[in-house]
Amino acid sequence: MYGHAEAFEDLAEYEQLALMSKAQAELNYAVQWSYNQIGVAMTDSLTASKKWCRFDDEFKAKHGYRLPADPYWIAPPQGSIIPLWHRGGAPNYQPKPMISKHVQDPVKAWKRQNKHKEMTLIPTTVLIPLQNASISPAVVLKKEPEVTVQEIEDSWEDEVEAAQTSRKLIDKKTMAIYFCSNGTVAERLARKAHKRMAALQDSLNITLSPRIDCLDKLTSQDITANKIILIVASSTGKGEVPTNGAAFLRLKASTSMVSTRFSVFGNGDSRYSGSFNGAATQIYRRMQNLGGRPLIGKVFRGDTAVESIPYSALKAWCDSLQSKLISANGAPQVNNGAEE
Repeated sequence: MYGHAEAFEDLAEYEQLALMSKAQAELNYAVQWSYNQIGVAMTDSLTASKKWCRFDDEFKAKHGYRLPADPYWIAPPQGSIIPLWHRGGAPNYQPKPMISKHVQDPVKAWKRQNKHKEMTLIPTTVLIPLQNASISPAVVLKKEPEVTVQEIEDSWEDEVEAAQTSRKLIDKKTMAIYFCSNGTVAERLARKAHKRMAALQDSLNITLSPRIDCLDKLTSQDITANKIILIVASSTGKGEVPTNGAAFLRLKASTSMVSTRFSVFGNGDSRYSGSFNGAATQIYRRMQNLGGRPLIGKVFRGDTAVESIPYSALKAWCDSLQSKLISANGAPQVNNGAEE
């Protein structure tokens, strides 16, 4: 059973560790499978750590400081594979009252700090006396070269080409991808969609934003007629919009939002039939109320009951978007078999 060894204890330590790691992984798969059979959801330390880090980052962006909490119970001994492990101690965390005297006089420390900030470099002006100032420089009149007819025609062609290029840039639309989720699946799907669209942006005549953002970052100024908005939305609770997308529902309509093209991909679970993709549906309707025009005439629904991370549905969504955008640009439409 153990090859050259008669018993597990006879193996080298690295071989014991390899076998124990394999057994632990198989046990995790077995427990996960059994929980799924009875409809009980499980999470893991890696996912929980990612959730916390994103929630903490969003909290700091909104309030200016990190949460006064100790989340390190979700950072297990394996350490380096957990994002939270690399953050160090929470700066605002103090689990018990602490009253102590300052090591330095706080007033003197404050004065030293402000004095240091006020120190600036003063630019020095150096006056250099002119030598032989009475001698005026000679003025040389240069004869302009004659312009030929061919040069004039070439300049006209350059102007026409520049105008055509400028027109293409004006017609070129910008695409941005947003997500909202209390978990990590919607963000992963949004990154996958971003990678797919990045490979297609030249053929689709679009400029893709360099990164994805949570839906709360989308403002009225970002929604213009020259913009294509793609949103990946997970639901929380009974079909509600997650906290990092709730502010979007409160956006006020403006004239700049009219005719903005958009599409929404929902990440939901059909086992909750009453609230299946409820958040995506709310976001879709809100975009319509703000004057947006859907690229696809409905919410494109992913179902985690069918696929734990609905990559197949996401691919079909991207294929459908590609087909619609190619058609909108006047190019021959590609038949990729995607359903709308």
